[in-house]
Amino acid sequence: MRPERLDRSRPTGGSWRHVLAGHLDAWSSRSLVVSLVVGGLVSLAYCLHLGGRIRYSDEGEYLRLAAQISRHGTYSLDGVHPTAFRPPGYPMLLGAARVVGVPVGALRSLNVLFFLVVIASSWWLANRIAGRTAACIAAPLVAFNPVSIYVVGSLYPEPMGSALLLSALVALVASRDSTRPLRLVVASGVLLGVLVVTIPTFAFVVVLGAVWLAVLRARRHAVVLVLAALLLPVAWTGRNAVAMHTLAPVSTNGGLNLLLGNSPGTGPRSGVNADLSPYYRYAESHRLGEVASDTYFRSSALHWIGAHPTRAGVLYLEKTANFFAPFDRLATSSESSPGKDLLASLFYLPLLVLLVIRLARWSRDRPGRTELLLLSIYLLSAPVQAVFFTRIRFRFPVDPLLAVIASGVVARFVEREDPERRGASAVSR
Repeated sequence: MRPERLDRSRPTGGSWRHVLAGHLDAWSSRSLVVSLVVGGLVSLAYCLHLGGRIRYSDEGEYLRLAAQISRHGTYSLDGVHPTAFRPPGYPMLLGAARVVGVPVGALRSLNVLFFLVVIASSWWLANRIAGRTAACIAAPLVAFNPVSIYVVGSLYPEPMGSALLLSALVALVASRDSTRPLRLVVASGVLLGVLVVTIPTFAFVVVLGAVWLAVLRARRHAVVLVLAALLLPVAWTGRNAVAMHTLAPVSTNGGLNLLLGNSPGTGPRSGVNADLSPYYRYAESHRLGEVASDTYFRSSALHWIGAHPTRAGVLYLEKTANFFAPFDRLATSSESSPGKDLLASLFYLPLLVLLVIRLARWSRDRPGRTELLLLSIYLLSAPVQAVFFTRIRFRFPVDPLLAVIASGVVARFVEREDPERRGASAVSR
């Protein structure tokens, strides 16, 4: 596999950059192995330490869904009424694990496997965009991120979503150089489809991937990617139509999430802490069911946006900016502390600075086609998520892309590569 670069000639002589670049190149494979082993062991130890402890109410809902799936084969919270409130991808995985006897205390350890996929995929993508030096840096950046270890230890769908996203991107990018590209495009589309029924806000990646292929004059592959990605979401939407008598795409929590991000009690960092008590009281007093509540919450959010366009617009920009915050104000206060916030800031903010440097050097150092795709996904995630509300956990699936991009910036500095030597070729590859 060749990175998307023209002539990666090393600086001549014995400069420290030359020596360091040589070492990083030579250590690239070892960096991946060490990152996989250490990152995997640390995250596994953390998961085992937590055991079956439930820290968030969402985790309890995922476990209740998994229990109904494993015991009765139904997607329901109470065993009586079907539900579509939670996207099905992650609960289905937990339910399947329970069927084969995985104890509740070990369920979160499944995220460790997803984390290993994320580390390996990040290494591959960094190698693709900037060579082995970047790959050597990217793997530990992903593996030793303290926020990553924390999220891996949760019963949340984000680790699964990150693994699906990055493996889909690997398959998509690899298809451009493959002798059998259609198989990889189909695989990428199926993975993206699973991602959409796991975290629906990432549906925009399907569109972006199709546009990327179309620009590269692979229009037939772009159509195949979209069709493959639609299979599972369309099937689950059909299930919702039959079981819930609604055409809700994937889930029925879109209205609530929209209201959490667009209401009188919403702030740019409030998230699930926004005060929606008047809306909850109305839904309860009028005995609105799941589908009717979703409709009511959505219409209430849209009404507030329409009645307060300036405030809603400013709030949207604030939520977009909050996407890049190093830490959140958590509803579960026991899971937050100044020390954790400082550690997260010390790790994330330097990567964000490197992203800004990369964007500032755009005209002098045009990104190659793969790097352009990764940059687009990371940057567009902010305005897409801000339609609802932004949280660090929601950013977790794309944060490895930031590590990949940042590693490329560092690699270019170490190598002292002249961007003018590769500009046009990097764009075209």
